[in-house]
Amino acid sequence: MPLFELDRLYARYDYAPVVHGVSFSVDAGEIVSIFGRNGAGKTTTLRTIMGWLRPSQGRIVFEGVAIGGMSPDRVFRKGIAFIPEDRRIFATLSVEENLILGLFSRWRSGAEQRLQLDRVFDLFPRLRERRRQLGKTLSGGEQQMLAIGRALVGAPKLLLVDEPSEGLAPMVVNEIFESLARMRSEGVALLLVEQNVRRAAAISSSCYVMEKGRIIKHGTPADVMADEAVRQRLSV
Repeated sequence: MPLFELDRLYARYDYAPVVHGVSFSVDAGEIVSIFGRNGAGKTTTLRTIMGWLRPSQGRIVFEGVAIGGMSPDRVFRKGIAFIPEDRRIFATLSVEENLILGLFSRWRSGAEQRLQLDRVFDLFPRLRERRRQLGKTLSGGEQQMLAIGRALVGAPKLLLVDEPSEGLAPMVVNEIFESLARMRSEGVALLLVEQNVRRAAAISSSCYVMEKGRIIKHGTPADVMADEAVRQRLSV
């Protein structure tokens, strides 16, 4: 049984259908990427998984339990965390205070809290150096690291990541993707929405291409990248 599964998901904003019968799965410790042009329904899919939108049809299953329609806090406690494209860090709180907020999802001893914080600081040494700085003083890349770190301290089993490389310098993008690949080696599964197709495909085990709310192609990264029509759609 996969860690996570979507089965013929439909989602809409008010009366506007956006996602049409999307199905895919994510295994434990796997990175799955979703590609597509703006407006393809990728972010809506993530928001529906996280409970920000209610599915109009279909099933969302995590660890064998149907979670479709659950509130975001319940989905989070089940073991799914979401890093939105706009990051949503707290600008007037320090790096460490932002991370501590991520620990409030469930009770932990002081030693466990320190272990989770050290895990993030080991992954992103720059955050350790800037632990007393306010969120608003960080660069775009550092804010993305902080957003990932705040999700990680909650010890999720599945991490939903929306456009992690958006607006970042190439060197920072490399650092972000290296950290994502390292999470997989530590057992965290990732569902990644990304416009940087080549970079995301390089760390993924399977890829899906969306267009107008539907999956039009799926397979290994090699399968997807070998499809000339798909590459033209994605401008790769």
